[in-house]
Amino acid sequence: MYDYEKSLAATMQEVKSGRLFRGTDCLNPHSDASYLSDSQYVGHFGTSADFCKKLGGVLDCYGDLKDRPVFINDGAAWIREWIADNYPVAGSVLDFYHAMEYLYEFAGKVSFDAASDKKQWCDKQKELLLASDVETVLKNISSIAAKEEDKKKITKYYQNNKGRMKYKQYRAIGCGIIGSGAIESAHRTVVQKRMKLSGQRWSIKGAKNMLRLRVISMNSGQKL
Repeated sequence: MYDYEKSLAATMQEVKSGRLFRGTDCLNPHSDASYLSDSQYVGHFGTSADFCKKLGGVLDCYGDLKDRPVFINDGAAWIREWIADNYPVAGSVLDFYHAMEYLYEFAGKVSFDAASDKKQWCDKQKELLLASDVETVLKNISSIAAKEEDKKKITKYYQNNKGRMKYKQYRAIGCGIIGSGAIESAHRTVVQKRMKLSGQRWSIKGAKNMLRLRVISMNSGQKL
């Protein structure tokens, strides 16, 4: 079992958000005009353990989902382990944009002959990732001239999440979403739009209360 209380994310200094929706709620998923017709928000200002309990409680309201849930998130260990412990047969997707962020960060530390060479290399790795060929990407990273510490960072991240990087398969099932755009939007609309305005200062109690109101407001469709 994973000790959520001792995880690096178990802090009182950040808001954690979740967003639940059905595959049928995602309209035009493969276009720039994609949107969710309906969704449910979960927000928590506190430890990762308490957030997981809250999110799990909401998921329990949907009944026995068996292997139907698909979780899309970054590579944080506490999220990965919570899913493995509580929903072992559910789908779990490493957010493709986080995977690419690691790739671009690594490529930025490699000395290419020209900027076009860097773009060409990154584009090739992107194609391989979308084809679920993580092994070839790891080999390409290993063979390129770069500092070992930089190689180690991205290699460890990809190896830890390799089982969650079956993007070709994920794009072919459900609504085909492999990115966390929905939750990034939730961060902006639920939290930042109301709680990160210029000049605002919050006590912990005040922030918690406002977050609860924001989640209720967004879930009920009433503006606050």
